[in-house]
Amino acid sequence: SVGLTNFELGQALVRLGAVTGMALDGGGSTTMAYDGRLLNRPSGPSERAIATGLVFEYTGVFLPDPAPLVSPDGDGVHDTQALSYRVVRPSAVTVTLTRPDGSVASTEAGDRDPGAYPLAFPPAAADATAAEEVAEGRWTLTARAVDDVGRPTTMKRVFVVNSTLGFVRPDPAVLRLPPAGAPFTVRFRLTRAARVGVAIERADGTAVRGLATRATPAGEGSVTWNGLGRDRKPVAAGSYVVRVTATNALGRVEQTAAFRVRRVAAG
Repeated sequence: SVGLTNFELGQALVRLGAVTGMALDGGGSTTMAYDGRLLNRPSGPSERAIATGLVFEYTGVFLPDPAPLVSPDGDGVHDTQALSYRVVRPSAVTVTLTRPDGSVASTEAGDRDPGAYPLAFPPAAADATAAEEVAEGRWTLTARAVDDVGRPTTMKRVFVVNSTLGFVRPDPAVLRLPPAGAPFTVRFRLTRAARVGVAIERADGTAVRGLATRATPAGEGSVTWNGLGRDRKPVAAGSYVVRVTATNALGRVEQTAAFRVRRVAAG
């Protein structure tokens, strides 16, 4: 998103060994996208219609990015996972979902016409009447295909199931803050022990105050804040975010929750 001047672009091409190079339109016309998703931040108020572009086409089996974290604890955050695969030519496809312990959770194979195909997660239980219990850890989705002209392709995606942290809640959701500060509690739930970090940030991500980093047992947890910033003065009115992280043998997970601060007169 930072971009290059034409001179810097020329230097970069020389470093990469290019003999002949071309710069297409720059500025707000410089846009990079992948699988229908914008990857950069083009200058200007909106994306600009363009007449030229460099397009790379992939014709093999494709796995869209899954959600990197699944936390199926019922709190409404990262609870579900959407898995699917796509083919653009008629292909013989085998798709396998592997549990963290290396065992196969589900597999499907067969001839597929061009199109998108959803995959169930959690996979069906052995009796096909209920979803199996979702093991926590690193899951792997692998797709292999051979298309109608004999070209083989393989793609792999990974994601993590980790329900350590959930139900992050600022209490109150609107902090009415007098000049001397006021009590504010960050509440959360742990399904297993973890090292928990809690921080207050502005809505734009600017750090305001780190509240705690400590080992915390499983169960209901909370951290209090007095509404003061690192300078020990009451923070300004506006929109804020509390960020809670939990780290243990399963890895690091985090949740955020928004709240507002309103300044009020003393007394």
